[in-house]
Amino acid sequence: MKKNIFLLLLFVSFSVNGMSPGKSYKQYIKKLQKDKNLKGKIKIGEDLLLDLSDPSEKFVFEYMDVTILKEVVKENKGEVYFLITWPLKSIALGGLLKKEERKLYQSCHILHKQGKRWFEGNKQKTSEAISSFCITHHIKEAMEINKERRERYSALTKGKSRTLSNFLIASEKLSLIPVKMQELKALPFNMKGIDILCKEVISMEKTPPFKSKVSLKNFPKTEKFRRRGVGKLVKDLYGAYKKRDFKMASILLRKEMKGLEKFPGMYCMHRHVIESMLRASNYGPIHQKKARSLDLDAKEVGEVSWNFILSQIITFPLAYQIDKMAFPFQQKGIPIICQDVPYIPEY
Repeated sequence: MKKNIFLLLLFVSFSVNGMSPGKSYKQYIKKLQKDKNLKGKIKIGEDLLLDLSDPSEKFVFEYMDVTILKEVVKENKGEVYFLITWPLKSIALGGLLKKEERKLYQSCHILHKQGKRWFEGNKQKTSEAISSFCITHHIKEAMEINKERRERYSALTKGKSRTLSNFLIASEKLSLIPVKMQELKALPFNMKGIDILCKEVISMEKTPPFKSKVSLKNFPKTEKFRRRGVGKLVKDLYGAYKKRDFKMASILLRKEMKGLEKFPGMYCMHRHVIESMLRASNYGPIHQKKARSLDLDAKEVGEVSWNFILSQIITFPLAYQIDKMAFPFQQKGIPIICQDVPYIPEY
């Protein structure tokens, strides 16, 4: 078990005579990336672990590139400062991430010298996993809940709801890779005390308890599901983004929430996305204020929040499809989706 979890802690050579610690480290990372049998958690920096049992983190590890920024040699100890970058333009999600924003994480790795070779030393202390990647944890929790509830809904609907449940779970699974990219962008700030992309997340433990049926007394009097128009909202949100105006975004999203009050029991996935964006808009300035107090780049912190908000705009069509599929069951008093997501408060 320990062998799988901390493979990088093995005392093995990954250098040739005369090679600098930076080149040695870069060569070793490439060697590991080619090892298809690598499993468990690996330590690629003094404060960074990647879990290869997680498909999204495995994807990050296989396709990342390592750029050496600086090498500091002190007797038989070498400190390698490096940057993780994305060499593949296709990962940029339609230009959402600019070229310079593909630089995800800067860290340090310590090597030890014996003779003329640099080693990944077994003298390093084992690091605990960083308390970050909160959205990934949230999505995995949601998948587990939805898998369990899939069977309950299937029993209530004679199997008719399984397509919706499977679609929802598959959507969550596919979201893990783009989410991981954003979390890696946030990670340097998490490590310095800013809980960005963590404060925005509400635990799935707050998901409403399962109910087979609910009252239809207040359910909208409509026989046919109608698409929620979001064209103007999207345009206005992009306008707020161009101005980097979090307050304007919050006002727009609060107005959309007000409009959704007329439709209790439906548009539940759309409502969930709007709640999430509103919370992110409200916490954006708070994270920036914390960054300034720590002498960090507040503008860069703000971009992490904006990328998170914009990435959710892209999910509007997906939310529409889920709400449309859920509507026939909601009409019958089965609160699918509505009771499967936690309420997200503004703060």
